[in-house]
Amino acid sequence: MKKLICFGKLKDNFGGFAKNETDYSLLFENDSLNLSFVSYDKNIFSKGKSYNDKLYEGDTVEIFITLGKRNKYLELEVNPDGVQYAGVVENNNGQLNITYLPASPFFSRVDKKHDCWDCYMTIPIANLQRLGFQKDNAYFNLFRQDYDEDKLNLYALNPTNKSTFHDLDSFVKLEIE
Repeated sequence: MKKLICFGKLKDNFGGFAKNETDYSLLFENDSLNLSFVSYDKNIFSKGKSYNDKLYEGDTVEIFITLGKRNKYLELEVNPDGVQYAGVVENNNGQLNITYLPASPFFSRVDKKHDCWDCYMTIPIANLQRLGFQKDNAYFNLFRQDYDEDKLNLYALNPTNKSTFHDLDSFVKLEIE
């Protein structure tokens, strides 16, 4: 079964248009979520060289997916060098408790070009279910961090209107079937 869940352009996290466009698509296919980002950027900036490094100090694309309850979610990130980050977040009214996963629950590939970088993620549903994911109670959001001349630009599928992505009210229902 193949189902297009959503596609479009990420918005500025505080409303309006993003300074640098990001195209995205999320597809359910072969018992996996397949996510693609095309991040336009003339100043690609990566931080981190190893799995679970502090990628958020540079450009990243991200997905947050709930794991059985609204305040527990998987945070997956990839930077322009293809380095991954994966952690389970328990968000108690903005107080974050993050458990880093020892092994990545997803696959990714990055194609870096002159003025953009493309990221493809495959997230097997079985890996999500081992972490507590429930198809009938699933929510998500998509994000991009874009550093541009020492200024951090935040983009989202459903903006948080805050300087953080960790806003549970911004998550949208994930309709797989």
